[in-house]
Order: sequence, then C-alpha cells, then structure tokens
Amino acid sequence: MGMFDWLFGVRKQPGTPSGGKKYEYLTGNVELAIRVNRGEPEAAVREDILMKWTPGNEYLWDEYDLESLIDTDEKRQCTVNQLLYMRVALYQALRSRGRDIKGLDPFRYALEVPETAQAFAVSFSDACTAPLALDQ
Repeated sequence: MGMFDWLFGVRKQPGTPSGGKKYEYLTGNVELAIRVNRGEPEAAVREDILMKWTPGNEYLWDEYDLESLIDTDEKRQCTVNQLLYMRVALYQALRSRGRDIKGLDPFRYALEVPETAQAFAVSFSDACTAPLALDQ
C-alpha cells in the first residue's frame, strides 16, 4: 500500500503504469559509484542518472515503483529522494487529471493538486518547505 493509498484510500486507475521496477540505490550519487565500479562507462552512467533526476523528466520514472525511492528509513531521510518522490508524485497526480506537464517542473503546478501537495507537507516537512513555497 502506497502513501497516497493509505492517506486517501485512492487506488491506481486502470491503464496506469504498473511502476513495478524498484529503485535499488540509496541516491543517484550512490548509483553512479556502484554502476561505474561495475565497469559501466562513467559518462553514460552520469548522463542516464542526470536525465532521470532532472525536473521535467519525471515520466522516466513511470516504470518504477515510486515508493522504492523512500521505502527504507535510510532512503527516506535523503532530501534528494524526498524531492524526487514529490516531483514524480505531483507529475503523476497532474497527469491523472489530464494535465500534461512533461518537460516542466512539477513543483510549479503543485497548487493544481493541493491534496497531493498538502500530503507532502505532512510527510516531508523538512524537504517541502522551500521547494513548494505554497504561500507565495
């Protein structure tokens, strides 16, 4: 059961990507180190990671289980994971309402899905104070 299911009793809509792939690394930096140590070319790995973690590219996370970004205490404490989780969740919430913001930063549209943004204020109070800036 995901955070939104627990908070709102919402279930995935038919046709929503399954999001079954788990993000297995602590952060993008750890992913870079591990993949390069395995022998993957650093430039290619760096580009792959940068693409996934750049605002506007949240659609690249559609194949992942979003909860796997924060599914351990260690991952959940990483502010970068919290921010990415919030961006992807906002993107998905907006997309489910028919709003296509592909290529744009989801935080700019957080007020269009206030219930999602408010859930972040409770779950990630430290991380969402600055980026959401809901009162500006």
